Amino acid sequence: MARARTTLLLGATAFLLTSFLLAPHQAAAQARPSLTLPMPGIETFRPITTTVALGGNASPEAMPALKKAGFDVVIAIREDGEEGYDRAAAERAATAAGLRFVAIPFTRLRPDPAAARTFLEVMAAPENAYAFIYCHTGPRVATMWLIKRVRQDGWTFDRAMAEAESLGLARPELKQFAKEFLASPKR
Repeated sequence: MARARTTLLLGATAFLLTSFLLAPHQAAAQARPSLTLPMPGIETFRPITTTVALGGNASPEAMPALKKAGFDVVIAIREDGEEGYDRAAAERAATAAGLRFVAIPFTRLRPDPAAARTFLEVMAAPENAYAFIYCHTGPRVATMWLIKRVRQDGWTFDRAMAEAESLGLARPELKQFAKEFLASPKR
């Protein structure tokens, strides 16, 4: 009988402690508005997890909607000078909307491992948990996401590749880049 009371008391204490410690986090998570589709100012918008969405060709006008949807950071996987991309305007709009803006220049013509390493660092930072990540049409974002899935989420390459292909990764050169990057030693 004493053992049962002790177990019950320990269980109740653990429940209350857990509830107390998690309550602020849960309240913050519940305060995040739900994502609505389509997302204004974004050609393609794909929620991937409860905190991350990927997309293509986000305009500066999309930034207030992204903030309203609950994102904290916008990550652009585009190169300066790309047709239709004005990095300075995107950054100004993101900042004005209350978002952090991170630019990680990346091209399929000359994929740079440094860009993938930077992307992994940015995604590992707790303040970037609520992220919208975009490029022009989606394949570069899908490539970076594939790399993140394997390196940070522990997915197998095949599982991550299947997801990336469902997100629009069809370019052989980007698939090869991801494969070679992931085969290299972690840095």
